[in-house]
Amino acid sequence: YHTKETLGVDRLVNAAAACFLYGIQGKPVIVIDMGTATTIDYVNPQNEFLGGAIAPGLVSASKGLEINAPELPQIDLSSDVSAIGRTTDECIRSGVILGHAAMIKGMVDLMSAQSHETGPIVVLTGGLSEVVKESFSDRYIFDKNLTLKGLYHIYRINRHQTC
Repeated sequence: YHTKETLGVDRLVNAAAACFLYGIQGKPVIVIDMGTATTIDYVNPQNEFLGGAIAPGLVSASKGLEINAPELPQIDLSSDVSAIGRTTDECIRSGVILGHAAMIKGMVDLMSAQSHETGPIVVLTGGLSEVVKESFSDRYIFDKNLTLKGLYHIYRINRHQTC
């Protein structure tokens, strides 16, 4: 990662946790954290954090639509959504929620193609991951407590070191 000083610690903690808990020898790991922003991070099969992507989160994207198109109704971010909306509200929910899920799947595919690695382990976390969970197959791992598990794992590794 070229600018280590700007890399969020949460991204490193999530990557470490995903590799430790779900990594398989010789497989890359992609970690998606769905909060204010949606971060999508790539760890190669040698457990090296290479980088990733940062996109607006579900709420950020929805609020941006509300601000820039105030005549559209505000939506609730529930997971019960159809790809083909039949009302304006349903159409917006489809675009925001399923569009976000499609973006995540597309980014996983693009990262896999760019790295020339297939079959990555994909772990989703963050408060908003539950909203899109129904849009993903069992191939995707959902762990809403990944960051806490990562902090615990890093603590266990470092607890006997002194400053």
